[in-house]
Amino acid sequence: MSEADSRNVVSWATLAAMGLVTLVMAVWGFNSLTAPVEKDPVDEVSSGTDGSACEPGEQFVKRSDVTVSVYNAGKRTGHAQDTLDLLENAGFVAGAVGDAPKNSDVPKVQVRAKDVDSPTAKLVALAFGKHVPVTAADDELGPGVVVFIGDKFKRLDSGAPRKVKATGSDCSS
Repeated sequence: MSEADSRNVVSWATLAAMGLVTLVMAVWGFNSLTAPVEKDPVDEVSSGTDGSACEPGEQFVKRSDVTVSVYNAGKRTGHAQDTLDLLENAGFVAGAVGDAPKNSDVPKVQVRAKDVDSPTAKLVALAFGKHVPVTAADDELGPGVVVFIGDKFKRLDSGAPRKVKATGSDCSS
């Protein structure tokens, strides 16, 4: 075998080896990219009794942990559904939608919950603005946190937090 033939064999062997390495890396990368993401144990959540959810110990209640039901206290047709769509697009879980009871006088927004200190209710109220209080209510119109909206409600607060601090005791609130 001549020196030129020997170089050709070495070149082809090197090229084949590099091609094999590239193929293995491509297959491994594709499998890693398309593999399901394993949940981090810290991110595991348990649901509370009011549609709330929180993580063990001092963690956070996230929008995706909170179910919200919206009721129209105004005259605009479809306003409750439109608001629920906004909340769902903002990361909350959609609950029920409908008309508020006839005696409801809500010009803009009223967030209602059994516990006014509930982190889930606070998170929903903050989505509507910093100065929206949580009102105590025993009626269970729908799942999760209940929101009454009036005709003056226009939009959610785009700068509102996406999670609030919670403690283990908040899981049962």
